[in-house]
Amino acid sequence: MKKIISFIAVFTMIFSLVACNSTENNKPISEISEMLDIKISDENMINHIETHGGFHGDGITFYSMEITDEGTIEEIKSEWQSLPLTENLAALVYGIKDESSSIGPYISEDGEALFPNVENGYYYFYDRHSESTDHCDDTDILNRHSFNFVIAVFDTDTNKLYYSKFDT
Repeated sequence: MKKIISFIAVFTMIFSLVACNSTENNKPISEISEMLDIKISDENMINHIETHGGFHGDGITFYSMEITDEGTIEEIKSEWQSLPLTENLAALVYGIKDESSSIGPYISEDGEALFPNVENGYYYFYDRHSESTDHCDDTDILNRHSFNFVIAVFDTDTNKLYYSKFDT
């Protein structure tokens, strides 16, 4: 009888670990889908970079994925803003340089922008900062000491979606 109870206990623990692990693996895609209010799945994933961690959870989450569902593409086209990005968002994503100064890119790895240059498409922006009074407005974003936002760019030429959650 003890062997049966031990077997059931071990089997239950293994099953629980597998179930928790598979749920955790789908969690980021579910969060992105929910944040952007569009349907995406693991099959769409191309690339992923995650630097969040530490005590405050600062860092960058970056995903690139291919969107093949026509309904999702139409939803993006009808709900998101048409490119080009605003000047502030372009500074955050790509960086801006002139003769006397440079700003950004903030969403970068080793100083190189993670987002590719997208000419035709749409973008989504959500300011998650505690000082934000309008979560869709980026007017004052560069005047803060910290950033907490989500930005996504959809390239209509390639049907690729680029997503980033940025926290400082």
